[in-house]
Amino acid sequence: MNEAPSTGSPQTFPGPQENGQGHATALPRGWVSRSSRRLEPWILGAISLCLTAVAVLMQADLASAGVVALVPVLAAAWALARPARRQSEFALRALAIAAGAVLLPLLGEGSVAAADALWQLWLILVLVGYALLLPPSWLLGLGALASTQWIFAGLLGTGATGAAPDMLPLVALVPVAALAGAWMRRVDARLEAHCIDLATRLCTLPGLLAYGEELLASRTPRTASLVVLDCSDLLEVREIYGNRIARTLILRLSAKLAEIAGDRGLAARTGPAEFAVLLPGTARERAVQALQQVLGSPSRIEYEAGDSEIVLVPEVLLGEIGEDADELAALHRLLSRKLAAAREHEALRRRYLRRERERHSHPIPMPAERAPARHRAPVPLAGADMPPTIPLPLPAR
Repeated sequence: MNEAPSTGSPQTFPGPQENGQGHATALPRGWVSRSSRRLEPWILGAISLCLTAVAVLMQADLASAGVVALVPVLAAAWALARPARRQSEFALRALAIAAGAVLLPLLGEGSVAAADALWQLWLILVLVGYALLLPPSWLLGLGALASTQWIFAGLLGTGATGAAPDMLPLVALVPVAALAGAWMRRVDARLEAHCIDLATRLCTLPGLLAYGEELLASRTPRTASLVVLDCSDLLEVREIYGNRIARTLILRLSAKLAEIAGDRGLAARTGPAEFAVLLPGTARERAVQALQQVLGSPSRIEYEAGDSEIVLVPEVLLGEIGEDADELAALHRLLSRKLAAAREHEALRRRYLRRERERHSHPIPMPAERAPARHRAPVPLAGADMPPTIPLPLPAR
């Protein structure tokens, strides 16, 4: 069954569910706030400065000083080029930096005491810094990696565990930083709750504009494609099949759009029955290919509801930043207006066709029924004076 576009207003459909001030924990799992993304390069820069200062004070060899200064700086550049959008990306960077600390005991040049102190301080600073960013589950994994390195260095007999008692006061900073990080995430969740649609785990329109501008700001030239989908068919699905089927279709469509967006794009629910996908660094032709690869050609979402097959066919418009508009917000407004105009034109066409059917389907008035012949009074001929006739029986054959 192919649902035709509805003539009703999309505002009658349940809209994106935004988080309230008292429900910060309902945000998507692995969500990363904008403040956390901005904080990570600063944390890595601070780690580099601390380790470099200690290396100079302890007169470490040039190789060790270069490693402790360079590795966190490279990680900070990585964080600036690819800001984390999931907790797993924070964890991946933290694990890579912590694994790099093993280079110090293996260098074996210069002062062993300086190398041991730098190695242990490296691990502790990474734990403290990322305790501000990572939830406890990821932080425990990072701590397990640091402990494994500690045991590994002890088994190799590098003497790297000799300075451990002096580092215990610094280790106590890890749970303090973890508590501070949990508080920061709760505050950020309240501040950015309006950017996430809790029903679909996609961005809302404010989230699309805010996060999208961040993605585009890091790109030169500033190019991206924006796909806007009008799914007014969901209104009729809800009226015919109920809320449960409509919600199932919304979730299925949301998963498809998230697949199109991938790790570098953004998928959003920008209205009750309107969705959008931002693809940074993607030209129009590649955006069309990505859309057709996931949704098919023409774009559609299929669902079997009992004996019926529902095919949701959205209206799709695609625009390119730099060609159709210079700003993301302006491009979204342009595409939304075009979709609204097309929707209004379709509604007018449907009303016209319905009125035409009603006009041509009126019943034709029938003439009044004539009385049966046996009850009809004889009508004399004009100008004739004839006597009444008497019916005679017909002779039997």
